[in-house]
Amino acid sequence: MTYYLKYRPQTIEEIDITSVRVSLTNILKSGNIPHAFLFAGPKGTGKTSLARILAKTINCENNNKVTPCGACEQCISITSGTNIDVIEMDAASNRGIDDVRALRDIVKLAPANAKAKVYIIDEAHMLTTEASNALLKTLEEPPAHVYFILATTNPEKLIDTIKSRTTFISFTKATDEEILRSLKRVIKGEKIKITNDNLNKIVKISKGSFRDAVKYLEQYSHDKSFLIKDLEIDVEAFVENLIKKDIKSILTDVKKSKNIESLTDQIVDILHKKLVNSHATELIPLIELILESSEMTKVSPIEELPLEIAILKWCV
Repeated sequence: MTYYLKYRPQTIEEIDITSVRVSLTNILKSGNIPHAFLFAGPKGTGKTSLARILAKTINCENNNKVTPCGACEQCISITSGTNIDVIEMDAASNRGIDDVRALRDIVKLAPANAKAKVYIIDEAHMLTTEASNALLKTLEEPPAHVYFILATTNPEKLIDTIKSRTTFISFTKATDEEILRSLKRVIKGEKIKITNDNLNKIVKISKGSFRDAVKYLEQYSHDKSFLIKDLEIDVEAFVENLIKKDIKSILTDVKKSKNIESLTDQIVDILHKKLVNSHATELIPLIELILESSEMTKVSPIEELPLEIAILKWCV
């Protein structure tokens, strides 16, 4: 099991974004839990982790208002993903009106074993307008035994009426201190030896994402050379060649790189400074291509391929 899955938060106290932890704690202490939440913020900030914690808190057999016990049948099955009353849906794959109509019919049924049914709808902004309107009817008058938790990276794409029917919890990019809090939990659990300098490097390159930070820490634990800078590459010169579309020298440098993600981050930083300082709007398409390649690098079987494709699109 990857570190991110092994150490994903299981209680409210383990949620590392302070504002989120405080907001939800206050809601739970009030004893009046809303039937619909909207968790919105960047990827890797803990939205689905908190949704599962909230589902456990609602259904915990030991009736603790704020902290699920983690040991009862409901808590264990929700943690393992086997609880039939906690349903996770990916709106990117179930975005049509027929999917939501089927959901509206199912929510009327009582829970099988738990106190309440909890529907976690990830990437909720991917729902079609028709599906969103159909979901709205259920959100307006939800059965007493049903809770909805919508998670999204793009809340502005949700229809206003859905946003108005939900309790909004804002997930921001994590601060350096919040990332460190998360990493120290993993370091302690895995007994990882790491210098403060290298730990701070991981915090920097994670750019506010808990998921990325833990992934980088895991990579470091297996390969201590992971954080070594690309000494063979002059990134400033690389970017100048990229702007000039000197495709041969650029692709040669990419082949030299020991760490494509680090190289991509440095490219983006330099281009960002040029954009801000010089208002070089002609660089916007290039920045968009590099950012797209950065996302694809994380899932590509050939690490350098997305960056090479971005370079070719820009140059040719």
